[in-house]
Order: sequence, then C-alpha cells, then structure tokens
Amino acid sequence: MKKAFTLTLGLAAMAIAQTGAAAEHYYVKIDHNNPDIAIVQGNGKFDLTNLLLGNVSSDLAVDLGEVDFDKGYAGAYVDAANGWENNIDGAVILSAGQDLASATPFAKIPFKHFYTYNLPRRYGQNFGSNIEGYTAPTGKQHVYVSFEQEKSTTNLFGVGLVDTPYTEADYVNDSYTKPFDQIYTTDADKGIRLLWPDEDARCADKGIVIKGNGFYNVNDPEQTTDAGKIDGDGSIGWTGNNLTMKSRETVDFGNNKYDQVVIQTKMATWGASVNLNKFLEVYIDEVAEGNRIGRVWYGMQAWRDNTFVPLVCNLEKEVTGAHSVIIKWGNEGGCNVMNVGLYENCHWPVTQIPDSSLYPCDDQPIDDALVFNFVQGGDNTRSDVDGDGNSKIYNNDWKCTILKEGRWENDNVGYTKNGTVLRISAADGSDYDFGTTPFEHIVARYSTGDGSYRGPIDESNFRFFVDLEKDGEIDWSNNDQVNNALENNEYAAIVRMQATGGWGNVKGLRGDVTNPDKLTGKHTLYIVYKSNDGANIKSLHFERGAEVKPTIQLGANPQITVNNGIATVTVGYTVSENLVGKDITISVDGTYVYTFVPEATEGTVDVNIDTTEKAQDGAVLYTIGFMAEGMDAPATVEVTIQSSAIGAIESDNANGARYFNLNGIEVTKPTSGAVYLKIEGKKATKVLVK
Repeated sequence: MKKAFTLTLGLAAMAIAQTGAAAEHYYVKIDHNNPDIAIVQGNGKFDLTNLLLGNVSSDLAVDLGEVDFDKGYAGAYVDAANGWENNIDGAVILSAGQDLASATPFAKIPFKHFYTYNLPRRYGQNFGSNIEGYTAPTGKQHVYVSFEQEKSTTNLFGVGLVDTPYTEADYVNDSYTKPFDQIYTTDADKGIRLLWPDEDARCADKGIVIKGNGFYNVNDPEQTTDAGKIDGDGSIGWTGNNLTMKSRETVDFGNNKYDQVVIQTKMATWGASVNLNKFLEVYIDEVAEGNRIGRVWYGMQAWRDNTFVPLVCNLEKEVTGAHSVIIKWGNEGGCNVMNVGLYENCHWPVTQIPDSSLYPCDDQPIDDALVFNFVQGGDNTRSDVDGDGNSKIYNNDWKCTILKEGRWENDNVGYTKNGTVLRISAADGSDYDFGTTPFEHIVARYSTGDGSYRGPIDESNFRFFVDLEKDGEIDWSNNDQVNNALENNEYAAIVRMQATGGWGNVKGLRGDVTNPDKLTGKHTLYIVYKSNDGANIKSLHFERGAEVKPTIQLGANPQITVNNGIATVTVGYTVSENLVGKDITISVDGTYVYTFVPEATEGTVDVNIDTTEKAQDGAVLYTIGFMAEGMDAPATVEVTIQSSAIGAIESDNANGARYFNLNGIEVTKPTSGAVYLKIEGKKATKVLVK
C-alpha cells in the first residue's frame, strides 16, 4: 500500500529547520507487495528477494497512484541502485497528470552508479530543477516514474516527496576505489546523492557512534583467536560463525531517545551471491529473548570490497536508560563492521529485508515416515549394483539410479543441476512396493551451495513421477524424449527447492502428495529437478497421514413394520467417506445378520427380525449393530417391536387357553403363519396365528 506519513525532522528539513519542525513526507514503495502501483508502459520485473523493481526497460513508466499536490510538496527523491559499471548515470523523471499521455514532468532526479543493484542510494532534487517550461503540479493527480531518454536506467525501490526544498548541504559526491588500482569517480556536480545520517555533520548531535574498536568478543575477551579482531582499517574483521561483540562502554538511551540503527558494513567479495540467511542482530546487555532492538540483512548481492556502506533499521522496541550494545553475526558468512550508530530524528531508508516466506525452512519429518536415506554408514550401507558408480543399493531393499545430470558422493546425490533425474526401484530393479496406505507429504532433506532465492514452487522444485518407462525405455540423454515423458505424465508429488545457504547446511522442506493413488502399490519412482541450480539430496521421507478411523451414525427412530412375525426395521445411517464402497456388517443382539455396501455417505437399509424368537411379552427390545473394519465397537440403535399375535396368545395363555398343532401336539409358542387348535374351556376352534 502507498504510505503517507509525517517524519520528525528529515534531512532535507534539517538544512533550513534545525529547530525541530516536522516535515510532511510522502513515500511510495515500489515492489510486489504494493497493490496500488502499476506498470503502464515498458517492462520490469519485481525482485521478491530484494524488494525492488528491476530488469527495467528504458521506456518504463510506472503509475504510483494519486497524490494531492496542494499539500505543498517542494522536492522529490528516489531510492535507486544502479550497477557497478564505470560512469553510468541517468535521471529519474517524475510526471503528474490524469493519465500518462497528459502527464508533465515536475522533477528530474539524476543518479550515479554505486557498484550494486540491490542496495539503494537516495537521490533527491527540488521540483522543476533542470526542467524547461516547468509548471508546478496542483490538486490531485497521478504520479508517473520514468527515465530520461538515452540515459541509464536503475533498479527502483521507492519514490518520496518532501515539503522542504533541498540545499547544497544535503548532497555528497562519491568516489570509489576498486581492486587492481583502478579508481572510478562519479565526475558529477553536487546535487546527486543525498547524505546518510552518519555522513552529515548536522547529525552529529543527533546520535552516537560506536567504532569497531569499541567492541570486544564476548566469548574471547582477551582476543586469543582471530574472531572479531580489528582490521587495519579499524573495522571488526574475522566475523561470522555466531560471533558476538559487546560495547566496552554503555550507551545512555535516555527516555527512548534513539529510533534508528545504522551499521557501517563491508560485506562481500567480487561475485558474492545472495544469501537469505545473513543477518546482523543488535541487542542490549545480552543476547536474550526480548533484548533484540534491531536486525539488518546483509546477504544481498553486491561488490564493495573497499567501500563501506550503511545498513539501516528502525529500533524494534522502546529503550530507556543505560545499556551495553551487542552486535551478533549469524553462522553463514561474515561482514566487516566499521561502526554501529544510534540516531534520533534522522530517518533514512531502512535496508530491505526479504519476505519471511522466502527464508529457508527446516521441516522435520515424522518418526514413522518411509525413508530413502542416501547417507552412507550405519544401517544404510551402500554398494554398487551396476558397478558403474551410478546405481546404489540400501538395506537390500531399494536402489537409486542416477539417470541424468549427477553423480554419487559419500553421503548424497551430488553434482546435480536443472534437469537431474533419479530413479528409485526395488533392489532387483523391479517396482518398489509403497504399500496400501496413501501418503500425504514428502520431506526432502538436502543442501545447496548458496542462499539465493530460487523462486516459487512452480519455478524451483523436486517433482515425483511414477512408471515413466512403462511404455518403453527412455534415452535420458535425449532432452526431447525426457520432456515428452514428463509432459505426458502427471506428477504424484512436488516439493519446493529452496536455497539452504551452503552445501553443509542440510535443511528439510515438506511438499504435498498431489496424487496419492500414484504412490500406493508397486511403482518405480522418478525424482526430477527443476531449478536454476542443483541440490545435494541426503534423504527423502514419505509421510502417511494420521489414521482416520471410520465412523457410523444410525438414525434414532427407525421405521418398523411387522408381517407374519417378521419385523422389517428401516434404519437410516451416515458413514464416513472412507466407508463408502466398503463392507458393513449388520447384527441383531450380537448375532450376524448380513453384510451391505453403502454407495454414499447417507442412506437407509432394511433389517429383518424374526419376532417369534422373543415372544415373552408384547413389547420386545432388540439391539441392531453396524460394524466396519477399523472401528473399535459397532454403532447401535435399540428398537421395541410390538406383535399383536404374540400378545394375544400370551393373553390367552394367561386366561387358560391352550394351543395344539394339527397333529394334536401342544405347543407353548405358536409360530406366526401356522394353523393351530385353540382350546379354551370346553370350546375348541381352529385359528391362524398372524
């Protein structure tokens, strides 16, 4: 979303308003998280890692939304990153209008290179500067950002408007030194890059700076190792591996006086890659929960061996009183730190932190998963099956064959890349038996060589196919054959391939089994890599879902009809989905009657009961039970059946009536549907018992 907010005394305001007057400040973030911006001309790509718009074309135009110019804005700035080639420069043009065709320029902001595409510098300019025929914008108009024709483009992070004009005191000229004695300068007049807080003398009384030698290694105060040793330039060196440095003196935070942390860093070498795991954390007093006050990411790709750059974050919590300041590195690569500054009322663009959804996860598989473990040793002894180093056997149960792009290392399938294909089968090469219970997830445990974001799951993944060679052998060196086989088959499961930050950083990621039927019974399994890089697989864990017990519910009021002593009881039922199409047995008073198979989760079924077998009284109680495999006990319903014939006979018996069959044999329990002689006193009649 676009954000309009008030900053307390920004740098531009400080140039002419040192008394603390507030400056109205309007800022639009240009990244994929902002739904209010739109590319209306040209091309660009949103970088999800660095939160910017990059790969832009020279004819790019972005609609930043509507701005009310009657609020009195006087200057504009752009947060941009413009490569590391020599002497590249250009200008960002801001225009205002109801649409792009009618928009007229109101700000022309020149920029220069700074040896990085992923860490912004802030460049500012007053409205109308160097624009012929300038007319000040008024009212509510859309703002469009584009580039000066025939000049360089730049990655865009955001655009801001301020109500206080810039002066010469706000700017700086940069000169940079690269290795092998090459020195490049911007060759620019003043009016290019805006000063950082720690570069601006006007901020001297707005903060405190702790130099590198003002810290000591918490775990090695006497500096017996190189970790945290001060380099010749005064910076903290030999960093990483959870190094923790503490300030030798305490800092008085007053009554929540400081609101930003600025860390001057020198963090990369030529060609350094993006690593999502590289963070510097700032604590007070000790590294403990609740004590962290700041966090910056330093894993962006940038080359600046001889150039220190500031990384900025806002304080995460209010801090009062005197405290030691601690800076802590992670364990996935270091960066030199020249100093740590705490500032008040010197708001500056915070260093972007990638979306948390991009960070490497580490999902732990469940204990009873089916495991294909590629780690050698222990119970997972490995031997060559084919003698070619490509086919391996584990526990005499299964084997994995590398079909395309890869080879075996001591504890993983390595040397992989986009298009790697692995095959898992039974040890003798036949289909592997995955059992009858469906799987829900697969956890892949693997490592990668760097921490670069690989993209969403559709761009970077492991896909699991079955039985690709059922219709004939595939020449795995023939990409057309391989692609044809994959396109004509649905995968059974997919797991996103993330970056773990190094070959030694094994992490797990869980993916869904999208077609469970393909992973039941006997199949040959194929694992296919899709990514811009490889991954060393350590193990695969196939997880079955938690067992879902079948359930049956019976209607409380069955319908009952009686005919010739046979009661028909119509029972309504509701069964769980896993019982549809499965056998359900019916019992009466614990005695099996018959089996039926439900075609849907709801329905009715007729249960016949011979009521003559329980003719003790006129109201007989029966228990009907429904039972299925997997249930602990049957579902039951009780019914009471009235039989008028039985009741009449019992009443007759109570009054002295006796019954005889036609052979003259007396019966105490006449059967429904039969003819008897009824003797009552001196009277005999022939009766049909119903």
